[in-house]
Amino acid sequence: MNLTELSQRIHAGNVERGFYDHPATFPDRCMLIVSEISEAVEAHRNGRTTEPTDVDQAVRMAALEMAPFVGFFRDKVKDTVEDEIADAIIRLLDLSGYMGINIDAHVAAKLSYNATRPRLHGKAY
Repeated sequence: MNLTELSQRIHAGNVERGFYDHPATFPDRCMLIVSEISEAVEAHRNGRTTEPTDVDQAVRMAALEMAPFVGFFRDKVKDTVEDEIADAIIRLLDLSGYMGINIDAHVAAKLSYNATRPRLHGKAY
């Protein structure tokens, strides 16, 4: 599955769960993405990270639809840096799906353009 297909799947799921019952503006959607990034920073400040083995186990548990998955996820993965980064990506892809953006094409085009730019894009940092 590519990013565009994933964005459409995420958006359809969010529509099903009622997240589009009340219209939100583009700035509202963007601020929800920013809030996830802020939560990632706060998790980092608090030293909340996930062990790779824990997230691997959570993925295996979810695939098996095991009842303990939710508790395990809450204890080991939820509200960590990695979890909040995932939330930000999910929100970005949801917005892409909502807007009908071919995100694969845009990412490919941007990476090609960035490859033509100078080191640090000519800036100090």
